[in-house]
Amino acid sequence: MTKLELVQAVCRLAAITDSGGPTTLASQTGDYLKAIKYLDMAHEEIQNEFADWNFLWGTSTITTVAELADYAGA
Repeated sequence: MTKLELVQAVCRLAAITDSGGPTTLASQTGDYLKAIKYLDMAHEEIQNEFADWNFLWGTSTITTVAELADYAGA
């Protein structure tokens, strides 16, 4: 589910709209903006719940070369 789909679901569940919610996340105001901010706050709260989730973190080492934009396996 995308962030937009999540915001649309929040809007429907909170009865903010009958039309399905915003069609974009950009330049929203009013209740749609509040729904986006609510979702962002909930996401951050979930991510901060445990310090050892580690599923978004990783380490790696790579030697860079000047003027080289693409690296195999990167």
